[in-house]
This record gives sequence, structure tokens and C-alpha cells, in this order.
Amino acid sequence: MKLLVIGGGVFLGSAFVSAALARGHQVTVFQRGRSSSVPPAGVERILGDRKTDLARAAGDWDAIIDTCAYLPADVRGAIEALRPSCPYLLVSTISAFAALPDPGMTESTPLHDQDMSSVETVTGETYGPLKAACERELLALAAHPIIVRPGLIVGEQDPSGRLSYWADRVARGGEVLAPVAPELPAQCIDVHDLAAFMLTLVEQGARGDFNASGSADLTLGELLTTAQTSFGSDTRLNWVPEAFLEQQGVGAWVELPLWIPSADASLAGMLRVDCSKARAHGLHCRPIVDTLRSTLAWVKTPAGQASLARQLKPEREQALLAAWHDTRQASG
Repeated sequence: MKLLVIGGGVFLGSAFVSAALARGHQVTVFQRGRSSSVPPAGVERILGDRKTDLARAAGDWDAIIDTCAYLPADVRGAIEALRPSCPYLLVSTISAFAALPDPGMTESTPLHDQDMSSVETVTGETYGPLKAACERELLALAAHPIIVRPGLIVGEQDPSGRLSYWADRVARGGEVLAPVAPELPAQCIDVHDLAAFMLTLVEQGARGDFNASGSADLTLGELLTTAQTSFGSDTRLNWVPEAFLEQQGVGAWVELPLWIPSADASLAGMLRVDCSKARAHGLHCRPIVDTLRSTLAWVKTPAGQASLARQLKPEREQALLAAWHDTRQASG
């Protein structure tokens, strides 16, 4: 197949390009060329800004994969410039759902439905509604739409550092501040498994929308103990209550990854999304231990260490643990 990838230079886009090459497809990437490395051998690169230059990539494609549409105008502009009759796969997100209050939410869960036509800034608050608006634009304009909604994407080259933090922290050993309880959900998907699934969808000529993540049964306790065993770590997990973390001003999700405060009831099911439709269409997820090992190998690189910039620093973790021990002693 002749595939056009819009983006394709970092993380998921790069993983998709590698997967497509491994399966013998012909790949062209359209990129700005600012944040990405030179594409692998055999990949044609067209440089330009998607807002003004996508017509340079017009051609007879067998499928288009859009990894970097964040505004509905991005999707509309791509359809107008490329006029595709082939499958057009849009990478969306489970954040496009209006709320995720319960485990097991499916593709029929309602999406955000706000008018986002005048919004041009992507923030934590606008990200989900904008992605939902991108989906609506695709469904209205594309001849052959495919929508993939990943959950938490992890693995090598992950700029968010979320799983990287836990792989790095367990490998360092010692007493670890772990949030709340081992039962916290930790559903995630290895970037290479997601890329392979996206490729399978375009090869199948599939249509429609697909939630895409790993096992909804994975817990943070299982993830951390798996890392302990795999890395041969002497880590001692100290599960610290949510009330203490909030009192100390610990930042959920980013500073202390995979912790979603219980007060945010609209996100209680965020890491337990139903992906059975995707599995029926070929989604296969590797064991979490394999992802942990590859993540740890990457996090030891300069880029991997840089990805941890926003996570809990060792000195702050030690101060928090000391304060927690003092609190427990004071309470008897």
C-alpha cells in the first residue's frame, strides 16, 4: 500500500512508520521537519505546514494516517487539500468522550459536543472537546473515515514520562511513594501495539471508531510489582492515602503518574475503557513486562531522562515520605 502519514516523526507517528515499513508498505511522511529526526531509509518526506502546504502531498494514496490533528480546521483543511477517496485514519483520544465515570465505557459513549470552531488553543480543558470536534469533521467530510481513540500510550520515546517515571523509580530501588492503593487502574497501550493496530485497520479497509488500549484489569499494584520482579529491584512500596497527597499539594496524573483523584468522578473509568471492538479487529497487546523493559532501556538515554522533567523529583519524594512517617507516628 502507498501510505501518507501526516506527522510521523515522533512517538506514535514514528512507531507507525516503522511498522508500515516492516510490513512492506510504501511510506511518505508530511512533516514540518522541526521536532522530528530524518525518516528511515526508504521513506519519502514532504516538508511543509499542514495549515498551508498539504496540497503538496496530494496523490493517489491507498490510505492516509493523521497523527497530529488537534483542531477541526486541521481535519477540514486536510480533506480539502488531499480530497481522499481512500481510508483516512484519524488518531483521536478517549478524552473525546464527554465523561468516563464508569468502567467498561464503549464506542457508543457520548462525546463532547461543544462548538469548538472558534477555539484555537489546545489546553487540558480544550483538548478532549477539540478532538471530538475533529472526529465530527472527519465523519462529515471523509469518504472512508477510521477513528482510533487510544487510552494512555506508553513505551519508548514517550514524551509524557508517565510509565517512564514508574520504570525508572522502581529500578532505582528503595522506599517508593505509591499513590492511594494497589487497586488503582493502570490501563495503557504500548506505542508499538497501537501502531500495529492502526496499520491493521487500514490494511483491512475498516470503517468506524475504535477504542484502543490494553487490559482494563491491569492495576498499578500489578504494574509496580511486575517491574520489581523484572528489574530485580529492592523497592519497598509505601501506599500513601489520597488525603495526605492532596494536603501536600502533590500533582495527580503528571507529577505522580496514573493517579486520578477520586473527587474527579467524571474520570473514574478513564483507565478501564472497553476495547473489545478493537480486539475483534486485530488489536494485540504485549505483556506489560515487555513494555516495562523497553521503557526502562529508553529512559536511561538522555531523551528518556528529559521526559521525566515534570514528574516527582527524588528529593521531593523523600520529603513527602518523611512527612508521611511523621504523620503516622504522631497519630500513634
